[in-house]
Amino acid sequence: NLGSLVTIVASGATNLTLIVFDNGVYEVTGGQTTAAGAARHATIDFAGLARAAGFPSVRAFDDLDAWQREAGATLRLTGPRFVVLSVEQVDDYLLASPGPMPHRLARFQAALASI
Repeated sequence: NLGSLVTIVASGATNLTLIVFDNGVYEVTGGQTTAAGAARHATIDFAGLARAAGFPSVRAFDDLDAWQREAGATLRLTGPRFVVLSVEQVDDYLLASPGPMPHRLARFQAALASI
C-alpha cells in the first residue's frame, strides 16, 4: 500500500530495493485488472509516487534491453531504491472473480458446517 512507501523511506534503510512489476493486474488476488489496466489509457505513475514519498533513487523501465543494461548501476544507487518494471500481461492468467463476498462467505460457512 502507499503508506509502506513512506515507512520504507522513514526506516532509513539503505540496503533495500523495492521493485514493482507493473502489468496492470492484481497478481496476488487472482489476476483481476487494476483500475489503470481496465482503462488502458490511464496510467499510474508509481515512480512519481515513490519520489513523492522521499525515495532517493527511483528508476522506471519499459524496455527489457534498457533494464538489462542499467540494472547493475541502478542497484548500486543510494538506497532505498524504487524500481518500476513495466511488463506484459499474460492473458491466460486472468481469472474471473470468485463472486460477491456475501455468496463466498455463505459457501464457506456451509462448507465449515458440513465438517
